[in-house]
Amino acid sequence: MPAYHAVGNVTGSCGHAHRSIQSAERCRRAHVIGCHLQGGYSDREIEHTNGQPIEDWEEREIADASIS
Repeated sequence: MPAYHAVGNVTGSCGHAHRSIQSAERCRRAHVIGCHLQGGYSDREIEHTNGQPIEDWEEREIADASIS
């Protein structure tokens, strides 16, 4: 089963191994909001914890999760 995390070059990883894209997106979104409230920005994106590239169907799920 794939695992996902929210990670950015500047802000680093969330430190979680999320079992779903939706969970990883909620974590990423919480980081975005937290950074915004402090006057900053988040560079985190969803990635596989094993370094494999995100596939097209996963990109669509991330997009769907970000608007729900």
